[in-house]
Amino acid sequence: MKVLPKIAIIIPYFGQWPVWINYFMESCRHNPKIDWLIHTDCGKPDNVPSNVTIKHIRFDQYCQRVSAALGIAFRPNSAYKLCDLKPAYGHIHQKEIEGYDFWGFGDIDVIYGDLQGYLTAKMLAHNLISFHGHRISGHLCMVKNTTQMRELYRKIKGWQGLLENPDHRCFDEKSFNALFIPHKRLPKLVKRVIFFQRYLIRPSFFQEAFSTNFSSAAWIDGSFDFPAVWHWRYGVLTCNKDNERSFPYLHFMTWKKNWIDSLQFTGNWQDGHWHISESGIKTETCNK
Repeated sequence: MKVLPKIAIIIPYFGQWPVWINYFMESCRHNPKIDWLIHTDCGKPDNVPSNVTIKHIRFDQYCQRVSAALGIAFRPNSAYKLCDLKPAYGHIHQKEIEGYDFWGFGDIDVIYGDLQGYLTAKMLAHNLISFHGHRISGHLCMVKNTTQMRELYRKIKGWQGLLENPDHRCFDEKSFNALFIPHKRLPKLVKRVIFFQRYLIRPSFFQEAFSTNFSSAAWIDGSFDFPAVWHWRYGVLTCNKDNERSFPYLHFMTWKKNWIDSLQFTGNWQDGHWHISESGIKTETCNK
């Protein structure tokens, strides 16, 4: 049996739970070796597995906590600004992640497959794991729980001003990304030679997981013909284009804008087998 290091994924979420929240939670349940720490004012969902901790806090209180932890005036225009904080979550929540080997940041608009099975010893030997091939994956990224990595965001020039700006500044997928992949348009070999000194945090792992439909990254076959239907069966995630391949998660950012009505979610998250498409999540008929 594979032994995983202790991993905690941190997600602050404020406002109102999305209609798919119980499906999200159920997909967490099927990864019992990974913990989720969710800070929210949304109340307790119907489905909260034992590896998900819900911490109730008002949005203004959370902003005050951020200001105190980082020594800045954090006054965002909207909760979307929290995405900029992702590289600093390890610092902000340092006490909560004591004893963990990795901390991570992620989003709610995902359904996890066998995430814990996807992680390999090779990946976990690195300081950072991104699920995109050439950039930080803001919807899920794992970081070694060391002082260096918790405070790495401080190496970004002008980080205080970027985080104090009330508007979203792509601090996670742009500014933080540049610490790992400077001048990313240059050939990989050239970057290694010319910018070697900037690779002090080079033990990082970037590999495309093909988890995001209709993204700028091509599908496995090199085309932009993405799967139309994904299948979640008792914790294993596949898709109609490659039914033999298991995926760590699905990031459905382009579909969620259509998911506005609970009627689009037929059946029940407890059924254990669903199919996921642009029209919603529905129970499918299959054998366990």
